[in-house]
Amino acid sequence: MREFRETDGNAVYLKVIVFLLAANIVAGILASAVQLSTGYDLLHDSLFNYAAMTVFQIGNAAVVLLHIRRRRQRPDIFFGRVRPETPVIGVLAGAVCLFGFYGLAAAFDTLLTETGYVGQTGISFDGAGDIVCGLIVTVAFAPVCEELVYRGALLSGLKKGYPAAAAVALSGLAFSFMHMNPQQTVYQFCLGCGCAALALASGSVIPAVAAHAVSNLIAVLMEVTPFGGAFARFIASISPNAGVTAVWTIGAAVVAAAAVAGLCLILRRRAPAVPAAEYEADAAPAGAFGKNTAKILYVCALGLTVIMWITTLIQGYIA
Repeated sequence: MREFRETDGNAVYLKVIVFLLAANIVAGILASAVQLSTGYDLLHDSLFNYAAMTVFQIGNAAVVLLHIRRRRQRPDIFFGRVRPETPVIGVLAGAVCLFGFYGLAAAFDTLLTETGYVGQTGISFDGAGDIVCGLIVTVAFAPVCEELVYRGALLSGLKKGYPAAAAVALSGLAFSFMHMNPQQTVYQFCLGCGCAALALASGSVIPAVAAHAVSNLIAVLMEVTPFGGAFARFIASISPNAGVTAVWTIGAAVVAAAAVAGLCLILRRRAPAVPAAEYEADAAPAGAFGKNTAKILYVCALGLTVIMWITTLIQGYIA
């Protein structure tokens, strides 16, 4: 088995972004063809959107698995052996992230809305079928496949080239812009950093998958149950003016960050001992750009997502 390097993690990241952009283009062409031939707007068909999202997620995982199979590697952070309480800690961290960072996300969303931005149409939950499909895609497929990319492959590489805090932040940044949705940017960054911290502390993507899944599950429940309305009324009741809102928003975020850090400390202390890996001699060159290859790969991938993010932002303002 060969060592999984920073270049490998960033190469996987770039391949995933290229795949997602290509898949989105194909989906758009297919939808346009159907609309021109039949008049039916496929982009507003929930079944088509769920099918496309499933293909995107399977593609994410396939890119990682094909890379490590071809290179005969295994990322340092993967689906390794963990203690029984590890996924439980991930579940707690996911709930902490959603409620603790809600204020920051809502503040950024309000800023966009107040400046004239028209947000993207969210996932449809109009019927029982939509709810079931939404739960399968967002609570099962997305957490597993996305964590395999951003906390498995990418973070395993980043931790070889950066201090832990920087690796966590870079993983969160990549995860945030990958969604290419301005309204979700702040929350996805916070969740991405939280999941990265959990993965580093445990040496496994399992707690990150659990946190991601629970965060998405709560978000879906807030859409389809009375809990969402009750939570919105609670937020309104503790936000009489901008000053009070800013205080609890910042305070909640600080408490959430401290809570996630505490959970990571527990994971680190409880993580099973992992014997040092023995790698094959690998004489592969550093890459076309020498020692800077890994950094260039990351910048290229992030740059593509930032361009798409800016495009979406502009479209939202001129809509």
